Amino acid sequence: MSMRSVTILTICAAIILSVGVPPVTASAFPAVATKHVSHTVIGRVTNAKGRPISHARLTLTDNENVTRVAYTSSFGYYRFDNIPSGDLYVLSVSHKSYLFGTPTQVIEIFDDQMYNFVGEINSARAPK
Repeated sequence: MSMRSVTILTICAAIILSVGVPPVTASAFPAVATKHVSHTVIGRVTNAKGRPISHARLTLTDNENVTRVAYTSSFGYYRFDNIPSGDLYVLSVSHKSYLFGTPTQVIEIFDDQMYNFVGEINSARAPK
């Protein structure tokens, strides 16, 4: 640092000390509204051969026990929109003719996410 820089810094420090600087408080800064971020949860429900399972019922339940419901399309796809980020959810799938190895998952939403499910024919409900 040059002698001139040191002199300028010394003068600035002396001015600040002589004038005084008011303390900075939280009220000195305007409140900033946090942006509500929402995401989409999508996925597909298929059988073990990769064929779609239509009309499967999916539920997405938040930590306040609010449940959203979606049904799969004829191609096996489902979608939940406008899911707030940062919370834990319980995602479940069911279908009258299929059983699922992991029918329920606990998920944390932090981005758009995809969850797929694979079902096996429920032999107790299969036509004879």
